[in-house]
Amino acid sequence: MYKSQDYPSDWIPRPLGEICEINIGGTPSRDQDRFWAQGEDGYPWVAISDMGPKLITKTNERITKKGVINSNAKSVRAGTTLMSFKLTLGRMGIAGIDLYTNEAIAAFVPKSKDVDSKWLYHFLPEIVMSATAEQAIKGQTLNKKKLNSLTAYLPSDYEQRRIAEILDTIDEVIQKTEALISKLKAMKQGLLHDLLTRGLDKNGKLRDPKVHPKQFKDSPLGRIPKEWDVRPLGVTATLQRGFDLPIQDRRAGDVPIFGSNGIDGHHNESRVSRPGVITGRSGSIGFVYYTDTNFWPLNTTLYVKEFHGNRPKFIRLLLEFLRLDRFTAATGVPSLNRNFVHPIEVTVPEPAEQDRIVDVVEAHDARIRTEEQYRDKLTLQKKGLMHDLLTGKVRVKV
Repeated sequence: MYKSQDYPSDWIPRPLGEICEINIGGTPSRDQDRFWAQGEDGYPWVAISDMGPKLITKTNERITKKGVINSNAKSVRAGTTLMSFKLTLGRMGIAGIDLYTNEAIAAFVPKSKDVDSKWLYHFLPEIVMSATAEQAIKGQTLNKKKLNSLTAYLPSDYEQRRIAEILDTIDEVIQKTEALISKLKAMKQGLLHDLLTRGLDKNGKLRDPKVHPKQFKDSPLGRIPKEWDVRPLGVTATLQRGFDLPIQDRRAGDVPIFGSNGIDGHHNESRVSRPGVITGRSGSIGFVYYTDTNFWPLNTTLYVKEFHGNRPKFIRLLLEFLRLDRFTAATGVPSLNRNFVHPIEVTVPEPAEQDRIVDVVEAHDARIRTEEQYRDKLTLQKKGLMHDLLTGKVRVKV
C-alpha cells in the first residue's frame, strides 16, 4: 500500500469517507416478479456485468418502484463515480443517467467542491487495488467500513482537474482506437463474405454479378463465379481428430501444442508437419488457427490432414467463413464431428485466386494488428502515467 512518503507534502491525507459519501446498492428479491421491470419500463439497475463502458447509460436489467422500496437499492445521480468492490474489484464507471446499483458496486459522491468526480474515477482503483492486496494478506475483504477508512492524499482541486483531463484524453484515444478495431473486425466479416462468394478477377477486382452477370453461373449454392467448383468440404480439406498429450507427458521444446483455444503450450516433438490449419473440436468450437511450423494438435481439435492442392491459408479463411460452431448447435452435441461437416458443400476457386483472396484478407488483418498494437501501447503508457500523476511523482503545471 502507498505510504505518506509516496506523495507530495502539500497533498492532504484524509479518510475517503470524509471526502466522499459512499453508498452501496442492493438487489431486489428474484422471487418477486413485481420487483423487476420489463423492456424500457422501471429504473436502470447496474450490476458488475454492466461496468464495461466508461459512461454507463444502459443496463441489462431494470427494477420497479416496488423493487426500490423493498431492497437496499439507492438512487445514484448522473455524473457519479461507480466502482465494483466485491467479486470483481476496481471495475470503474460513471453514471451517465440516474440509476440504481447492486450491492457489489459502490457510488462515491464528493462532499465538497474540493473533490473532483473525474479525478476520483482515476484515483480510486489505485488506492483500492493497493488496499485489496494488503487486505488479502490479512485474509480480509473490502466492505463499506474499510472503504471509508482508506486514506486519500488530496491534491488541490485545480490539480485534480488537470490530472483527470490528461488521463481522460488518453482514455478517449484508447476508446476511439478500440472502436476502430471493432469496426475493422466487423468489416472483415463482410469482406470474407464478398471474397468467398464473388471472388477476385485476375486484376484483383471484386467480381460484380450485376455488372458482369456472364462471369457467374448457377450452382446448388446459388450464383458463383464460372471458374469455381462446388465440392464437399471433406474433399476440399480433410479434417482429422488430434492426439492426446497429457501435461505430465509433455517435454520442454519449441513445438507448439494446439488446443481449442489456440496454443496450449510447447513440446519437444510434433505429430503433424507444417503448414497447419486447426479448429476446436470440443470446448471452444469455431475458432480457426494457422501455423507455418510443425505442431501437435490435441484431441480437443480437428486439423486439416489433407489440403487436396488448396492453399492452407485459404482453407483457414474458408473454415472461418463456414462458422463450424453452428453445426454443433444443429446436432445438439457439444463437440464438432468431422463426419458431420465433411459432406457440407463449399465453393472453391482455383489456387491462383485463392492466393489473391488471402493477400487481401492478410492486408486487412495487418491493419487490425497495427491498431491493436497502438491500443496496447497507449494502455501501457497510461498505466505508467497514472501512477506518476496520481502519486504526485510527476506534477501538473499549476
